[in-house]
Amino acid sequence: MVTPTERGGTDLVVTTATTPDDGAAAPTRRVPYLPWLVAALAWSAATMVLGWVAIGALISVSWLTAVHVAPADVFATMGQAWLGLHGAPAVLGGVTVRMVPLGLAGLVAAGCAVAAHHAAQQYGPLPEGDAGAAARAWAAVVAACVGGYAAPGLLVAGVVGATAQVSAALPGLIVVPLAGASAGALLGFGLRLPGAAPWWVRRLPAAAGMGLGVLTLASAAALSVALVVSWSDVIAIAQSLSPDAVGAVMLILMHLAYLPTILLWAGSFVLGAGIDLGAGAMIAPGVVEAGVLPSVPVFGAIPVATTVADWAWLAGGVLAGAASGLWLMRGEPVRNGEPAEDGDPVGSADGGRALALLATSGRGALAGLAAGVIWVAASWVAVGDLGVERLTGLGPRFPDLLWWGTLPLAAAGGVAAFAVAVWRARGGAGREPESVG
Repeated sequence: MVTPTERGGTDLVVTTATTPDDGAAAPTRRVPYLPWLVAALAWSAATMVLGWVAIGALISVSWLTAVHVAPADVFATMGQAWLGLHGAPAVLGGVTVRMVPLGLAGLVAAGCAVAAHHAAQQYGPLPEGDAGAAARAWAAVVAACVGGYAAPGLLVAGVVGATAQVSAALPGLIVVPLAGASAGALLGFGLRLPGAAPWWVRRLPAAAGMGLGVLTLASAAALSVALVVSWSDVIAIAQSLSPDAVGAVMLILMHLAYLPTILLWAGSFVLGAGIDLGAGAMIAPGVVEAGVLPSVPVFGAIPVATTVADWAWLAGGVLAGAASGLWLMRGEPVRNGEPAEDGDPVGSADGGRALALLATSGRGALAGLAAGVIWVAASWVAVGDLGVERLTGLGPRFPDLLWWGTLPLAAAGGVAAFAVAVWRARGGAGREPESVG
């Protein structure tokens, strides 16, 4: 028969026909549908194929309106687009493009997460309380999923691309499945930070996620405002391309495929670092240096002049850092307004209270910094080329984003956590310690 496993999956349960003499229930033996290694390798390879199929479907639809193009050229375009998905320079329509469509890459990573989740559920029961065994099981599933994706991916890359493209795609063939499989295996095993870890360490991932959410909303707001203000320019560029119905749909799908990339560009503007537009051209709060851009509708949203109101977007990074610090403090156990570690109030003396406030501020700063570091790391992937010469190095400005995207968030997180701690110390939140995790 089929019964649920401890982690929510389903296993075949084989029961014996006899029972022990003492009348106890008959022993059971769990038989997974697939060995976990087979599941990890098979589903990861299938995810790689599905990524190819998704790209091929989009290009094939375009081919319906351009039947004069030879099938061999269509297949070559599919291969180049698939290589571009993994960070290799792709030749599309005679233009060299090296800019990862993070929307498509995210979908592929999600497929790898599903594969890892299923493989983890097929894994045998883990020893109770053995953190080392759990970590090894997680690492084994992740490694199998990455290998199951990267190995056939390298074979495909060798067939459709040149040697230089294969080398350039290798990091992406590892990073994309690694990102998805790591999260999927964590969920599949039901792993979490050990309870022995300090409360703020266990709370840190959620706090960083809150900051990232606020920063994403601020970036989306900045992008939306730019599109509304310059909507006539956006439509003019789209009409200049003279797309038919299929072409219009393809334009929309292309923008959706690059939507996370576009949001990271907008985030770089919101944080104050600005956006490089190639050949010395850039845009940042207070600065607009125009340049030559390709005929892509979203580029119509780039303003031709800056305004004083642009500086208001810098509040987005500050709010993101503050949100991280505040979310972290929501999980701090307190008693009568004082921080309480393991149920014991601390900071009763003036010196101890000052040290406690300083530690609290440092934790809030760390939460804001974590959100900023993750955003900066993602923004590094959003830098790319949409041609040669003047259209290279487009995207978030580095190294400026290294400090614009981290220091303000850390400062805001520290101040927010400090303010909450002071408010609680003055009797603003007298409550018993709460459980965190």
